[in-house]
Amino acid sequence: MFHSSRIVRIIFLLVLLTFGDKSSASEPLGIVTLDLPPFGFVAEDGQKTGMLYEIGNQIAQDAGFSYDNRIVPFARLIEELTTGRADMGIFLHSKENEKSAVKVANIFTLKNIVIGLKGTAFKSLNDLHGKTVATVRGAKYDEAFTADTAILKYETNNYQQSLRMLVHKRLDAVIGPEIGLMFTAKMSEYPGESLGEPLVLNTKEAWLQFSIKTAEENKDKIDALKAAAEKLLQNGTVSAVMNRYR
Repeated sequence: MFHSSRIVRIIFLLVLLTFGDKSSASEPLGIVTLDLPPFGFVAEDGQKTGMLYEIGNQIAQDAGFSYDNRIVPFARLIEELTTGRADMGIFLHSKENEKSAVKVANIFTLKNIVIGLKGTAFKSLNDLHGKTVATVRGAKYDEAFTADTAILKYETNNYQQSLRMLVHKRLDAVIGPEIGLMFTAKMSEYPGESLGEPLVLNTKEAWLQFSIKTAEENKDKIDALKAAAEKLLQNGTVSAVMNRYR
């Protein structure tokens, strides 16, 4: 009897050690990456890749964590960080997203632009009044643009769809980050010369951000990720990755 109860206690302890702490260091870091080229996408060979996909992996690796990086639509990225099903992502910071994630490290800045076909040069948002502009569903690139009801917005699934509709003259312009639109134009064989002069709306910061749901209990993990990100920014690793997608 003594031996059996001791065995039961030992088994119980082993179960606790194996399954009891879901936030242990051995648990892979859950990364979510935006499903939009060049940030995150699946290449023709079926492999996941992308600028932010690579940077996220490199930060996790340098911080000493195993990781699982999934490429997901923006709405799901926000949902998973809000609920704590994912740990981190790299995406544009906004007031709206402060309910979902906490800022850890500023990774880079990008320009948000509106651009039409060759021969067009929009000087201000007023020039877009009465015109139709493609915008990726769920994305908020510029507050003034979003609030301007005189601009007709057409929601698309991605930059490729936006540019395809522009080239086929089904709308007047597209909005988005310059790096994303130019990369997609190049990959989609829409020559840059076919596009007009861009109207720069703003510059935005893309931050490494951690789930607000689990941030308090993962301060050591956040510190390690911040240190790794800063190191990779300083030694040129982040710039080298970004340059491959320009």
